[in-house]
Amino acid sequence: MNSVLHIAVAALLLPLGTTSANAQSMELTGLCDGLMNLDATGLSPGGTWAILTADDAGSTQLPPGPCAGTWIGLDGTWQMYATGPVDNLGEVHVGAVLGPAACDLAVQVVDANTCSTTNVAVVGDGATWADSFENGIGPNYTLGGDRDWWLSPWGYHDATKFRAGSISDSQTSTLSIVLDFPAGGNISFWHEGGTEQAYDFFKFRIDGVQVAQFSGMWSWTQTVVPVTPGVHAFEWSYTKDGSQACCGDFVALDLVQAYGAIPP
Repeated sequence: MNSVLHIAVAALLLPLGTTSANAQSMELTGLCDGLMNLDATGLSPGGTWAILTADDAGSTQLPPGPCAGTWIGLDGTWQMYATGPVDNLGEVHVGAVLGPAACDLAVQVVDANTCSTTNVAVVGDGATWADSFENGIGPNYTLGGDRDWWLSPWGYHDATKFRAGSISDSQTSTLSIVLDFPAGGNISFWHEGGTEQAYDFFKFRIDGVQVAQFSGMWSWTQTVVPVTPGVHAFEWSYTKDGSQACCGDFVALDLVQAYGAIPP
């Protein structure tokens, strides 16, 4: 399971575009609706960093105070997001869970000791294909098992979600799709469920190999899995053992996102 990054509210990290070529450098990786990581290098070892955010990139001078008069690469909407210590290597590695409102924000790091700045990076989701099942199931999916998955209200992302078939004991309901990742990437999906703990399972497989498994009761959770280059079959399944019902006996899926895949 080391290959799976599983975060209750967000997930896997994808490089985003940056600009400028300062001695200090910074990269954002992550999802704008989830966990975002910031990695900066070339700062003053043991010093202090400040993260600034704005609606857009631009050119603005800092007001009276620390680093007054320093030109930053953000527009006049900039504000201080956070400050903290630089490590002994002159590096900063921080993460934060961001909501949808953070999408498209411009970000820059200031070295508070030298008043130098990093490049500007823009928060984005980076998905090349996504499906929230808002319009039902597309033709590229394959349904299998004893009962078909079906469209149900009250999704994570919008008004709908895709729910595993209402199966009985010793039955399975599967949903699968084939996607091409020419250079590799990641696949992300949100899910919730209520199953008999340790007996009934929601499983995710890539090319028939199980890479994630859930059992018991859980609220909307995001799972993100790295994908190697090539064409792959992705399968979600709900399987019950030979006896007992519990906890609603359901599994639901919403907002599948692929990073690096060619839209099917």
